[in-house]
Amino acid sequence: MRLGLLRLRSLALLECRLRLRRASTSVLFLVLCASAFFLMPDVREGSTAFQIGGHRVLLNSAATALASGMTGALLMFMLGFYLISNSLGRDAKTGVGRIIASTPVSSAGYLAGKFLGNTVYLGIVTACFMAACMGMHLIRGEAPLEPLVFIETYAALFLPLIPCLAALALLFESVPFLSGRVGDVLYFVICIPLLTLPTIARGEGNSPGWESYIDIAGLGFIIRGITHVTRETQFSIGIAPFDRSLPPVLFPGLAWNWGVLLPRIVSALPAVPVFAVAAACFRRFDPATGREHRKRSRFSVAGAWERFVGGLRGRLIPRGGWIVGKSSLASAVALDLRLSLALTPVAVVVFLVFAASGLLAPVNILKTGFLPVMFLLLVPLLAAVPTRDRTGNTTGLILTVPLLRRHFVPWKLGSCLALALLTGSGPLARLAAADPAGALALLNGLVLIAAASTCFGILTGSPKTFSVLFLLFLYLVENSKTIPAFDFAGWNGVASPAILGSYALASLLLTAGAWMWSGWTMSREKFKN
Repeated sequence: MRLGLLRLRSLALLECRLRLRRASTSVLFLVLCASAFFLMPDVREGSTAFQIGGHRVLLNSAATALASGMTGALLMFMLGFYLISNSLGRDAKTGVGRIIASTPVSSAGYLAGKFLGNTVYLGIVTACFMAACMGMHLIRGEAPLEPLVFIETYAALFLPLIPCLAALALLFESVPFLSGRVGDVLYFVICIPLLTLPTIARGEGNSPGWESYIDIAGLGFIIRGITHVTRETQFSIGIAPFDRSLPPVLFPGLAWNWGVLLPRIVSALPAVPVFAVAAACFRRFDPATGREHRKRSRFSVAGAWERFVGGLRGRLIPRGGWIVGKSSLASAVALDLRLSLALTPVAVVVFLVFAASGLLAPVNILKTGFLPVMFLLLVPLLAAVPTRDRTGNTTGLILTVPLLRRHFVPWKLGSCLALALLTGSGPLARLAAADPAGALALLNGLVLIAAASTCFGILTGSPKTFSVLFLLFLYLVENSKTIPAFDFAGWNGVASPAILGSYALASLLLTAGAWMWSGWTMSREKFKN
């Protein structure tokens, strides 16, 4: 028993230390400090983060803790999964997984160590964010700092959320069809309903119902708590201007009792069955796993898909190389596009679906229905193109080719843009005939997503950065249909030429940033050698 606990402790500490030592963690902590600064505006400038009944709320510890904690919980719900969703994949890539698989550590014990390590890591991130918000309260608060109030509020919000995120991350990595870039998009698609369900099902009254026991992010808990304490249903949390003529109101804080705490405790329990499913699906880094299943699936849908994939790859993967003959950047882009389609055969299916639907669908349905889905599917397709050479350890080999070394960024940008244009060829042709301005806006959006995937992939070396940032951007676009500044591809029909020009400039800046970073890293490597 003691030996098992020591192994669990070692695995958890190792996972947590590996994450804390990464350079991205230092950047994350700086981002948290910056976000605390922006989440607590200076009331003297006419903005506030918390209003009740049209009045701004006095910035005491209860108000600042609640406003910053709620915003932080929403961000953690959307982004925390991506911070920790590469534990098993990292071990598989580095070979550590097979070493662990040969030890007496059980699969459940291994996953439990990962779960605890990720939970502690997210807890440290939350504590740093809370400390940054407490520091901002000392600067901009209007009442003395009460650390215990911050701790109580953040504990009620984050303690149920963090273990559920850690368990979900392991589940997505343990289930084959949920791991990787597809899982990144699927999580974002399902996290929004999970986030809003408790508030939609809340109904009338302040007493907690069944929905409070599945309120992982605590959004319904906050709404119910504010309504219960203030007897006011009109309130807002988020940076917004306020009426200076109205006096500020005092928020006394949430009422802490078992009726409030019990639903928060119960809402953390879904982590247990989720972890159990992850443990049942985990295959302990066995490369032979699934062979028997594939043999039995010869005449199943899975078997048919594998035969389709095998035939497609056989036709798309180049038999010869242009490197030994006459070369050009265009031929390199064409070969990289073929490689993208061969490695991701679902891209061919996506292209066929949107080519047919884009040519046949009415323009209004095409814009409001098909284009958001198309851009959502483009995120995982484009995310891997600029980073697959680094993840496959073939960058050094590719950069021995003079053409690709000099034009690495244009090569990857051209490959991403070619894949995006291929996918959007049907909608582009339909809009070019019916709405030329809409076609130009769509082309502008396709260029932006290609430039963003290239820039963030080259800058970070990870497909997750682009996936997370662009999914968040698409979420803002879909929830800001009347705001021209977010209509980057024109499907909301409110973008002006100036807005589209700004996004075109953003594409140029992203490309220039990737080019400068790539040149600097290559010159540094050359200097070291």
